[in-house]
Amino acid sequence: MITITQAVIRKNSKNEEFVALILTSGVEMVKAKSTNKFYATVRTASVPSTLSLELAKEMVGQRMKGMIVKSPCEPYMYKTHSGEEIELTWSYIYTDEPENLTEEVFS
Repeated sequence: MITITQAVIRKNSKNEEFVALILTSGVEMVKAKSTNKFYATVRTASVPSTLSLELAKEMVGQRMKGMIVKSPCEPYMYKTHSGEEIELTWSYIYTDEPENLTEEVFS
């Protein structure tokens, strides 16, 4: 399950504004490669919409079926919370397709 956590105004490549929904996954535990310790995190994805900003804001808090998964993309630079710039070749996207049979059976 994912949750709609924000509604924001974005601009497309033609500089036209549109409303996007920010989706957030449930919490997951990830083991840090450098320390071998776990930390809690969530995945977020931005999804374009045809909704007005007012209507989109009313959707905040709603839960929906689906998940946020990693998807390959063109390389881009990303600034981490510590200010370090790194190149990424993936982004998070929303999907309503189960990643495996267990997710399909138990969702």
